[in-house]
Order: sequence, then C-alpha cells, then structure tokens
Amino acid sequence: MSTPKSTFLAQATDLQVKIVKIGSAEKNKELLSHFKGVHEALEQHVANAKNLFGTGKLLQDHDLVPKDFLPRGKVASVRRKIGTLRKRLKENRSELMTQNTWASCEKEAGEVGDILNTKLGAIWAQYIRERTEKAEPFAPFRQMESCAEVLGEVERVAQELNQALADLPRSEADFAKVKKAEARISSLIAKLDLGDVPKPVEQFLKRASQSGVSLSELSEDVLEWLKKKKLTANLRVSTATRPRP
Repeated sequence: MSTPKSTFLAQATDLQVKIVKIGSAEKNKELLSHFKGVHEALEQHVANAKNLFGTGKLLQDHDLVPKDFLPRGKVASVRRKIGTLRKRLKENRSELMTQNTWASCEKEAGEVGDILNTKLGAIWAQYIRERTEKAEPFAPFRQMESCAEVLGEVERVAQELNQALADLPRSEADFAKVKKAEARISSLIAKLDLGDVPKPVEQFLKRASQSGVSLSELSEDVLEWLKKKKLTANLRVSTATRPRP
C-alpha cells in the first residue's frame, strides 16, 4: 500500500519526538502535563498505525486491497491538523492545546484507525470465507451416512481456522494457515461419497466447491437434476475475479 513520503504516520512520529524533547526542558507543570498526555496518545496512535499499515501491505501483496481503500479525506484532514500542531510547537508551544485542534486531531486519528481496521477486517474475513465455505453445496447431503463424517470434519477445520485467525493477519504465516486449511477441506470434499447422485452432477458439485466452474460447464442434465432435488439454492454465481492464491 504505497503512501506519500510525508505520511500521517511519519508526521505523527515526528510530532511525538518533538514533544518529548520540549517536555524534557520545560518547567511549566501544566504545559508538561499537556505534553505528557499528547505524547502518550500519540504513542498509541503510532503503534496502531504501524500495525494497520503492516496488515494493509500484507493484504496488498496478495492483491486483496482495492484502489479506493484509504479514507483519503479523513487522512488529509488529520495531516492538516498535525501540520498546525507542529507549527505551534515550533513557534509558540504554549498554544498547543488551544482551539481544540489537538482534541480534534486525536479524535479524527482514532476514526481513521477504526475505518482501516473495519475495512481490513472485512477483506480478511472474506478471504477466509471464500476458502472455508466450500462445503455449502453439499449441505443437503449432511444427513447421508456416507457424507456426515466428512462434512462434519470440514466444518471443524473451518471453525478452528476462523477462531485462530479472528484478528487481522500480521505475517505470511497467517496466510499459510488459511492455505493449509483450504487444502485439507478440498481433500475431504474429494473423498465425499454422494451415493446414487449421477456422476456428472457429483463431479460438477466438487469442481464448483473447490476451484469454481464456468456456466458453460453447467449442462442441461445437471441443471435439471439440481432443480429436481431443489439444490440450486445452494449454488452461487459470482462475476468477481478470484484473488491470487
């Protein structure tokens, strides 16, 4: 996720450093108290921003981040406020807290973090969901003795993965866990015994659940069988480009 050289994160870090330097030499207790509060808040914002940008870069490396991802209006607003605060520190540091500029800056920085966290979380959840919900087309077969155990194991693998990766990804190891679970689920589905289901239908369902199939592969015979068994509701058509594995 590329950003301008002078990023919000860099500006906030620079502001944090300047406050520490000024605070160490300032004798005014009230002003020192203000600086301490701002410094502590900035430490938290900087740490949060580093984590979010790290996750964003990781997801971008897997082609999962859309172009309009950043809330650019809010980011620009926060950067303007940081610029104002830096100027006050340089020219008249006693005015740091006036006109609620810092309070507004802190509030908007928190809002930017919340927006990014929500967007990144949605992208990550979708990535996991696409790779673990491969058994949905087979839900009607759950009551079959030959399918119950396998589908139960698929569900267990998916649940364990979702619990383990409830937080945002921090490294490639998290993606490796998803891919390992996806391979396990695909392997289990390949072993499903659908009983007297026609072979073309069985093959279609398994391909659809694992790598997806084009509409041209949905023959009239397969479609009629699916309609007769009322299974079409368990299939979904998507026009989206699949993300890179």
